Amino acid sequence: MSKKTKKNKASGKAESNLAQQAVPASVPAKGGQLIATAQNDITIENYSDILKPQDPTLEAKGEKKGLKLYDEVLQDARARTALSKRISKVTRREWQVEPASDEAIDITAAEGVKAILKVLPFDAICKALLKAILKGFAVGEIVWFRNAEGLIAPLKIKDHNPSRFTFDADWRLRLLTVDNREEGEELPERKFIVHRFDANANNPFGHGLGSVLFWHVLFKREGVAFWMKFMDKFASPIPFGKYAHRTSKQEQDKLLGVLRQMVSQGALVAPIGTEVDFLEATRSGEAGYESWCRYWDEQTAEVVLGSTLATGAKGQGSRAASQTHADETDGIVDDDSDQLCETLNSTLITWISELNWPTANPPKVWRPRPRNQSDEADVERKVRWVQQSALRILEATRLQGYEPKDVDQWLGDVLGTEVVEYKLPQTADGPIAKGGSKQESADFATGETSPVDHLTRQLEELAGPAIHNWTDGIKDKLDGAENYQEASEALLEAYAELEVDPLGNLMGDAIALSEATGRLEVIEETGISPSGAKSGNSKKN
Repeated sequence: MSKKTKKNKASGKAESNLAQQAVPASVPAKGGQLIATAQNDITIENYSDILKPQDPTLEAKGEKKGLKLYDEVLQDARARTALSKRISKVTRREWQVEPASDEAIDITAAEGVKAILKVLPFDAICKALLKAILKGFAVGEIVWFRNAEGLIAPLKIKDHNPSRFTFDADWRLRLLTVDNREEGEELPERKFIVHRFDANANNPFGHGLGSVLFWHVLFKREGVAFWMKFMDKFASPIPFGKYAHRTSKQEQDKLLGVLRQMVSQGALVAPIGTEVDFLEATRSGEAGYESWCRYWDEQTAEVVLGSTLATGAKGQGSRAASQTHADETDGIVDDDSDQLCETLNSTLITWISELNWPTANPPKVWRPRPRNQSDEADVERKVRWVQQSALRILEATRLQGYEPKDVDQWLGDVLGTEVVEYKLPQTADGPIAKGGSKQESADFATGETSPVDHLTRQLEELAGPAIHNWTDGIKDKLDGAENYQEASEALLEAYAELEVDPLGNLMGDAIALSEATGRLEVIEETGISPSGAKSGNSKKN
């Protein structure tokens, strides 16, 4: 086969590949369905049509308690406080309903959904669903009714114990009843809201923080139990009685009874010669039951809030430390809020919208993080400082004879917006354009003149030629410069050639004359000479 034939075939193959790329590809085989399902999941033991929670803590300690095991976690003060703080941080945020688009029907649906939610105890409903953070999932049952406006709306949303429910292989909720405790009963559509926490793989039960917090609380309780025994044993000294050698068993028991009576009643009666000592427990170091309990409290706060400083910082600097780590907790709360809103948007909000405005796109409910104006102002100041620094760098770079290749694009990146060419405004002919000062403009408006106006005009006429010579010389020097470096050298050269003495002498005479004119004006106004004597030609006289 010739090289030309091979080349033609290669060219034809390349064109064929390009043609295939130009045609939209079809969906891959079985690309529209889920292959790794619960039915073939080898990680689920004893598989049946009803799934079981995949929680190692429930398997190890749950026995017949199931999710009720995690109710014991809430009996611990630190765990309950941390969980309540995390949930309340979500519900303290203001909620808002956003329409799907600017279409009239979508806006109507959003306003209608917002009005319905305002009638409900919406924050309480959200708190109930957020219990999934502890147990993995939470269930709320909707009681529908038709309100006074003729809309189908929730009359109430009842919070249920998740222990009463299970899931099938398709993640559909089933109610466990007295007659069906294993597989449960099938439930109607658009009736129950299920909010899951950390639900992944083929586990519709979620994975709540109770799986971790249970051990924290258990170990802390064990430490407290030993601590109480320690306090009971070593809080007060132990009486130690000594008896003589060959003392009878009866006398020994009698002495022991007296010592026990002393511990319970705080008094002792013994014959003369009986020796009684008190033993006290001594230990050194800081390790103990209190630090053990504090450690598990800190671990609980770390798991729930992402930081121990959110609940455990005390003393000097604790406020600054808490503010420093508050953003960690806010990030966790952002996730909780987004997950909860996703659940509500896919269930409650969509159902209300479709039942009442079937042609509308369902709106969305969100709980955005509150604006921190102080932080925003601080960020704004930092941005402005960076922009000003960049402009100073540009100015210094240009003085060295260089600048960015594309200045417009560079400035746009620095300023965060597109830049356009700016032309300096042209001054119109008038009092200011003719060289007059602001004072002259004011005089022209009021019709009054200053005593030194004529001196100013004379100085302008006399100094004008010298100043024009200066500017003409500087312009001649700058005309030959091709960059900022040459311009800088030209200015230095022009500066050395400037004659400042004539202009300085002229301005010095003008200032001295204006000062004398001003003094004369004061004397004429007050009638008092500089020596303090009253002048006879005062205007008052």
